[in-house]
Formats: sequence, C-alpha cells, structure tokens
Amino acid sequence: MKRLQKHGGTCNNYAALAKMQTVNNNSNGVQGIRLILRSLRNRNYRLFFMGQGASLVGTWMQQMAMGWMVYRLTDSVFFLGVVGFAGQIPTFFIAPFGKRFFT
Repeated sequence: MKRLQKHGGTCNNYAALAKMQTVNNNSNGVQGIRLILRSLRNRNYRLFFMGQGASLVGTWMQQMAMGWMVYRLTDSVFFLGVVGFAGQIPTFFIAPFGKRFFT
C-alpha cells in the first residue's frame, strides 16, 4: 500500500485521511466567509457595497419595465426578444476578449 503524505506527515489509513480533508475543507469554508465579512468592517466599503446593490436592483427594474413596455405596446414576443438581446449586445461582443485583457 502506498503511503499518503499530507503536510509533511504520512498516513496509512485512507479513512483517517478523508476525515482530515473534510475537517480542513470545512474550516477553510468558515475562514473564507470570515475573510469576506471582514471587508464589511470598513465604512467606505459598506457604503460602496450597498450602493452597488441598490444600483443592481435599479438595473433589474429598468430591464423588466422596458420589456413590459415593449410587450404592452407591440403585443409581439419577437420585439420583446429583440429588446432583450439589444440590452446584452455589449456583453455579447466584449465577453470573448475579457479573458485576454482582464486576467
């Protein structure tokens, strides 16, 4: 049986190794959440975060209202689709280049 290594130690028992990995994964998740929430201690970041949330909700409301208005005025699902696609055109054309320029 091959010896498994974890952080410089050895383990011959697969069940013990799986248990250690589970405990490590769970503690990493809690630490990750604490790290994320730590950023909210800063007042300026809290204001920025809340402002971005309000802006996002406003964008969703605008998209829904635009689609509703187009459908009410035209009674056409085709034009509803055109308006929905037109709202995504910038993302549609810019997204393929995102990985190249923003990573």
